[in-house]
Amino acid sequence: NLPFLENYKPALELSYFSGYIGYLVLGYYLSRRKYSTKGWPSWLSLSLLVIGILITASGTCLITTEAGKFSAAFYGYLTPNVMISSVGIFMVITNYRFKLSVSEKLRDFLCKHSYGIYLVHVLILTELNKLGLNWSFINPLVGISLTLISCLSISGIIIWVLTKMPYGKYFAG
Repeated sequence: NLPFLENYKPALELSYFSGYIGYLVLGYYLSRRKYSTKGWPSWLSLSLLVIGILITASGTCLITTEAGKFSAAFYGYLTPNVMISSVGIFMVITNYRFKLSVSEKLRDFLCKHSYGIYLVHVLILTELNKLGLNWSFINPLVGISLTLISCLSISGIIIWVLTKMPYGKYFAG
């Protein structure tokens, strides 16, 4: 799609971890690693999150301005910037202890049900999009935030209900 970006593509062989299965493998690997909440790992996770977001925002702005129309090239699930952001947010959520008990309970819920949420969220995003709830229905900052909160909430509820049913845990992850 973007020939000038080909020069900056890392020469890594990712065939074993390509596609969406790569996120599953990466999540498993990161969940087995224990990082302290002090020192460079905490800065690393926050830095990865911020860097991924900045690459997405600035790249989208640059290409959109050059093309004269919106470009979603940096929004693909399998783009390096989204992977960097995903690693950052995963490390933040799984390795930090929050001071508020509500935040701690939410974190524990997300950690326990993350695989099931991962499996169902694309279906929820598709349905939300059909209803008009996506990045473009209002200012993108608000639209993306509302879509994120809605998708995460609905996916979480579906997976939680499934785990309460007999044999549901086998379908919910």
